[in-house]
Amino acid sequence: MTGELLPPLTDAELDCSDRERVAAATAFMGFDANDVRAMARVPGLVAAMAALIDSCYRPGRVPLELKRLMAYVSSRGAASSYCEAHTLHGAQRAGVDPARIAAASNFEESNLFTAADKAALRLAYGAGTGAINGLAELRQYFDADETAELLAVLSLFGFLNRWNRLAETTLEQAPRAAAESARKTTHTTSPETDDVARTG
Repeated sequence: MTGELLPPLTDAELDCSDRERVAAATAFMGFDANDVRAMARVPGLVAAMAALIDSCYRPGRVPLELKRLMAYVSSRGAASSYCEAHTLHGAQRAGVDPARIAAASNFEESNLFTAADKAALRLAYGAGTGAINGLAELRQYFDADETAELLAVLSLFGFLNRWNRLAETTLEQAPRAAAESARKTTHTTSPETDDVARTG
């Protein structure tokens, strides 16, 4: 028995449709995600989340790399070590520039990000902490359709960060290794990554 509020369902406990969606999520993420299996306790939630994630990350007006970095920065702001590790691993898996991933934790001081990037990442961090600001600045760089894509990603992670912090979802080995490697590389420890085994 783990200390999780919502232990993940086993394959035997999943219905057929959710079993297929869990398998698809595993193929997409590169590991078997505990939060997906926990969400299967709510009928229809895994299907709804799969559709939302697909919509947020499909090719659009905003580069996927920026969306991935926004998800990561938002999760840092939310102090969700589970989602922070997941988004870090996901950015690496999606081929995001490793230097930009490493610099994202201090994006304001980095020359690897444009003014538009910084406006988006500033909003992402604020969305994570709950201190939302910078919407007016965003309008300088993104039109309404692009802004909608940015807000969709941040709203997705508003749900995921809250779910996994409340559920105290246990972090899987692959994203844990990514988070631990990142900490060793930067030689820094943030409040959001102090506990790489569980969410904050």
